[in-house]
This record gives sequence, C-alpha cells and structure tokens, in this order.
Amino acid sequence: MKASELRTGNLVKVQDKYIDKITLDTFATLKENPEHISVFEGVPLTKEWMEKLGFEILRPLGEEPPNLNTEAFMEESNLRFIMSIFKTWRLHPVMFNSDQALGFIIYGDCTHVHEMQNLMFALTGKELIIKELENEAG
Repeated sequence: MKASELRTGNLVKVQDKYIDKITLDTFATLKENPEHISVFEGVPLTKEWMEKLGFEILRPLGEEPPNLNTEAFMEESNLRFIMSIFKTWRLHPVMFNSDQALGFIIYGDCTHVHEMQNLMFALTGKELIIKELENEAG
C-alpha cells in the first residue's frame, strides 16, 4: 500500500484491527515516519464488504463456485459492479450525458475497500457509509 492511495475516512487494516477512519493525524505520522505505511494493509473487497458498504448483491443465485456473473448494485448512485473471475470488482461501463459530451466511464479493478471508497467518492462526491464494522476480515 502507498500513502498516496489513502485519503481521510478510508478503511484499512492495522495489526489485525480495522480503522474506520484514516485521519489527518495519520497523514502527519506518515509524513514524519514514511516507513510506518508498512503496518497498513488493504481490507480485501469481498461480497460481504460490498454489502457493508451499501451495495446489493444481485447474483449468483447459487453457491460458489462458480463465482461468475456476481453483480453488486447501489440504487442511489445507479452504479453497478461486476466481480471478475480474478475476484476483483470492476465498474460496469457507465454512460453519461452532458450538454457537452456523451461518453462512457470504464474503470479498472478494485480489490480493497479503500479503493472502492475512493472510486465511489470520485464518481458521486459522497462517502460510502460502512453499515457494520467488525474486528475480523470480511
């Protein structure tokens, strides 16, 4: 993990505990002691974490495997993510229409909770609310 991947409010794992909010103090500490970034780990972005972040899991109807065609949808943002065969979440292509252009947004894979938090903030301008925070990986 790089400090440049983090922003205030990101969820990361530190020594087997979750921190639900990276603070300005965290960044001050990292500026003074850049080697401390090594204690941070990304929280793997699983279906359970997608649900905790407010997404509805749409598929599959059966049990894993296979894990193909698993989708997560957030109604308020109208964004849909698809789980790839590599167990990463990819934003379903999104069409946008403005007065100046018609186009698509296509984004690479999210593998950790903080990446999804950052992407959703960039796309919607809103923070994801974590429904339940546990002291175990989801």
